[in-house]
Amino acid sequence: MAMRNLLYRSFAPLGPQVRAIFLRPWYEYISSLDREGEVRFMNYGFQPPGDKQVLVLEPADERDRLCIQLYDHLVGSSNLQGKSVLEVGSGRGGGANYIARYLAPTQITGVDITRRAVQFCLLAYSLDNLDFRQADAEDLPFPDSSFDLVINLESSHCYPNISRFFCEVHRVLGSEGRFAFADWRATPAVAQVRELLLQSGFAILEYEELNNGILSAIDDDEQRKNRLIRKYSPTLLRPVFEEFAGVKRSRAFYQAFKQNERTYFRFLLKKDNSSA
Repeated sequence: MAMRNLLYRSFAPLGPQVRAIFLRPWYEYISSLDREGEVRFMNYGFQPPGDKQVLVLEPADERDRLCIQLYDHLVGSSNLQGKSVLEVGSGRGGGANYIARYLAPTQITGVDITRRAVQFCLLAYSLDNLDFRQADAEDLPFPDSSFDLVINLESSHCYPNISRFFCEVHRVLGSEGRFAFADWRATPAVAQVRELLLQSGFAILEYEELNNGILSAIDDDEQRKNRLIRKYSPTLLRPVFEEFAGVKRSRAFYQAFKQNERTYFRFLLKKDNSSA
C-alpha cells in the first residue's frame, strides 16, 4: 500500500515533459515481459450501455472484447473501407489489427515510440493492409495529407508537447480527414485539451465523457488483469503494475475516474479548413 500511495503522490502530478522521461523506458520494460505475446491491448476497455448493439467478434477475439469495444466506440460510425488510416501510439498492435481485419481500410499504419512494441507487432501480425513503424508522435514521418483517419487512444497523456502532436495530426490528414481521439486527463484540464484542439485547426464533430463505460469495463476485467499482473510482474513491482493497469484498488485511476477527479473523453474531429 505504501508503494501504491507513493506512486500516486509522486507520478500523477508530474508534467508531461517529466512523465515522458520515465514512461519511455517503462514501456520498453513492460514490452519485454510478455514473451508469449498474450497481451495485445493496453487500454482500460469500454463497456457500452446495455441498450447498445453487441459487437460481433470472432471467437479468438472474445478474450479482448472490452479493449476492442473501446476501439470500436472510438471509431464510431466512420466507414473505413477504401481509406488510409494511421494509429499513433499503437502499442502492442491489437487495435490496429482489429481495424485491419474488421473495418477493411486499404491500409492502416501503426506507429509507436517503443522499439520493442514495434518489433513485437512486426512479428505478431501479417496482414497485407497492416504495417508498423517506430516514430515519435510529435514528428510523424509522413507527407502532408497522407491519411483519411488518424486514431489516438489512451496515449497522448505521455507526450511532452501535446500541441505539437495535434499540429502533426492536422498536417498528415487530408482535407476531409477525421481525427478519432480518446484519453484521460485530470478533470479541470479537459477544457484546455479542447482549446488546444481548436487552436490546432480542428473542428469538433463529437464529444463525450466515458467514465461510466470505462469503470464498467474495469469491473468486468478485474479477474483477467489480476491474473496477468501475477503472471508477468515481479513481486516487488506488483503495486506499480496494479496502478498502471487501473485495477479497482487503484487510487490514481479507478478511484479517480469514479470520483470524477479524472475524465476519460472521446473526440471525433475534422480539419477546420476555414481556419487553416
